Amino acid sequence: LQTCIDLSQKYIADKSFPDKAIDLLDESCAKAALRSESFSEVTPEDVASVASLRTGIPLEQMTEAEQEKLKHLLNSRFCVWLILIMLTIVSSVPAFRNAVYEGNDLKFHLGRIQAVAEALQVGQFPVRYEANAWYGHGYVSSLFYGNIFIYIPAIIYLLGQPIYRAFNIYIILVNITTVLLGYYSFKRLFKERWWSLFATVCYSLAGYRLTNLYIRTALGEFTAMAFLPLCVYGI
Repeated sequence: LQTCIDLSQKYIADKSFPDKAIDLLDESCAKAALRSESFSEVTPEDVASVASLRTGIPLEQMTEAEQEKLKHLLNSRFCVWLILIMLTIVSSVPAFRNAVYEGNDLKFHLGRIQAVAEALQVGQFPVRYEANAWYGHGYVSSLFYGNIFIYIPAIIYLLGQPIYRAFNIYIILVNITTVLLGYYSFKRLFKERWWSLFATVCYSLAGYRLTNLYIRTALGEFTAMAFLPLCVYGI
């Protein structure tokens, strides 16, 4: 149907819509019926052949024009951005839940986020000592683990979101960063759009990365992996 609409609009000028598209479809169905006594599917090639006979324009010219149109669509920035957005959504599906998966290190990192948020709330910046962590005994995890990225979910938590949702939003932000930096880096490494997209898909959906996100809950590791393609490109 779409081929009938496209070719009739582009090549048939002696009639108006929808008549010329319907006529083209009718003649294409007749051509397909002659090809086989049983039911035969009407193909885009049948439509192009009928349009070619009616207009006198060579079939090769019509099909080449459609191929160029398809090629242009596939190479368009819109198509690339659509794939990247879909990739981000797919890799973030577990984070859209109204809950959080019980990962291996989840309690530790949720405790860090809450402790950093409470320290920021009382004016401590940068946070070096979490006074209320671990049931009020205090802890100095910020001396052992870099916490610069912990500020992001901590601020989201201070803005009124539940701790689990702040963590899920952070995961989504990490996935966005991974996809964008991955495509940027692979594009400059491979110099070709589709190979770059393929590499970005493989990296973003890699089993080890998804395991870090939703099973191990290795916050530091999956955050670092967002920048790994950029490091490889830099080297």
